[in-house]
Amino acid sequence: GNANSRKLKLELANFNQTNFREKKLDFTTSSLPQRTLYLIRTFDNEMDVMRYFSSVKNNARLQVEIQAANAKPYIISLSNFRTLFKEKNEQVYLEFFNKKYPG
Repeated sequence: GNANSRKLKLELANFNQTNFREKKLDFTTSSLPQRTLYLIRTFDNEMDVMRYFSSVKNNARLQVEIQAANAKPYIISLSNFRTLFKEKNEQVYLEFFNKKYPG
């Protein structure tokens, strides 16, 4: 709910509209304790997800907002998201994610 989070949400929406308009991505929010999650969904396949994630990481303007909001971008499958939401332990998933997708 802080200003940096709202600015990040707006920047993500603009990024999606500018760079991925043809994909018609679904952009929603969810919550964990002490954390708002911005969910970008409806990718066709893993290659599309990786292309999107790479674009986010390489967008300087978006990176400024990500850092300001202390956000942690990551990819998560639907089944892993269900587990994350049930267990509410983002750090465990982030450790798994960083091993699977180093760098």
